[in-house]
Amino acid sequence: MDIPYNDLSITSDMVFQYVFSSPGCEPGLLSFINAVQADAHRPLAREVVVKSPFNPQLFLGGKRSVLDIKAIDDNNRTYDIEMQTVNKDAFLNRILYYWSRLYCEQIQEGDSYTRLNAVVSIVLTRFVLFPKLPDIHNVFYITAEKNPEYILTDDLQIHTLELAPPKLAALGEIQEPLRRWLDFLSTANEKTEVDMKVLLTQDGGLKVAYDKFREFTRNDEYRQIALAHEKYQRDRLAEMSLARKEGIALGEEKGRAEGRAEGRVEAVADLLRLRFPGTFTSEMESKIRQISDLAKLDQLFAAGVKADNVGDLTKWFR
Repeated sequence: MDIPYNDLSITSDMVFQYVFSSPGCEPGLLSFINAVQADAHRPLAREVVVKSPFNPQLFLGGKRSVLDIKAIDDNNRTYDIEMQTVNKDAFLNRILYYWSRLYCEQIQEGDSYTRLNAVVSIVLTRFVLFPKLPDIHNVFYITAEKNPEYILTDDLQIHTLELAPPKLAALGEIQEPLRRWLDFLSTANEKTEVDMKVLLTQDGGLKVAYDKFREFTRNDEYRQIALAHEKYQRDRLAEMSLARKEGIALGEEKGRAEGRAEGRVEAVADLLRLRFPGTFTSEMESKIRQISDLAKLDQLFAAGVKADNVGDLTKWFR
């Protein structure tokens, strides 16, 4: 058993998708889900069916911004598993939005609400999501304010797993089998052959996941797509960061000189010209110049940083 390639980790978007949603992945996916559920003292599943099979085409040119794994177990519970590498604006709102969408999609108009079943979101991050919470694994429900031990419903379950320093320093405090899984997910591409043997002999599902990881690393086509996707993500983040810094600096400089909103307006206009050359029109710029509220200009700047195209900002130009 040789050591896997170390330039792609299991937490890379495409690798993670392959490990947990490609054909034959089910024993590994079931083991991981049950490790998370057991750590939260929630009911385990006997089997799972993947509802979002692996598709390498989704990673070409950054076609999708959200890449999650959907599965249903033998009790009709839906699982939504997502790996996130960057802490984006309104990230927590987005987690709740995707949970609610999956919950609503279970029934059609006229169906009985009794057909609704639990939706379990499992969100893994490679960054610290909750600096004030010491645990790697946090579980969120709806509880009574004065009696938090009373859970309104089991239908809403959101798990967060933070695979980032300094949280990983507390990995030894996590109970098995989740500790094995988190160790595997965070360091599998760095482990020696001996280290991997110790982990794999303790969990059959973990071995399936590792075998899927090995399959991926041996597929040159998939590796090239994954590396290109990671480069695309890095370049996009670098471009957005540069635009934000330049825009804020320009806005502050002009704002100090003029003492009015014009500085912010110029910052927003310059940002959008930089990000969307040829599609940011003079009419749009004119609409921006009619905004005098500094808070609204700041909101538009933030929206411009995140937008994939100028069409995402339509509401600001009405």
